Amino acid sequence: MGIVTFVIDGKRCVKCGACAMDCPEQIICEQPQQFFIGEGCIGCGDCYEICPVGAIKKQLVDDK
Repeated sequence: MGIVTFVIDGKRCVKCGACAMDCPEQIICEQPQQFFIGEGCIGCGDCYEICPVGAIKKQLVDDK
């Protein structure tokens, strides 16, 4: 079984900030020229769902 994580595709991101505003853990922060999902992601998918351009990708990480 794996763990779901999310990654922001900097090339697709339009830097609207919707993901950061919607994150219940408030771990999405703006770095120079892009947004970044920090440690502490609970895998809720709110950022994935709200992104207007589909810049957030779902990844399955092996939990071993």
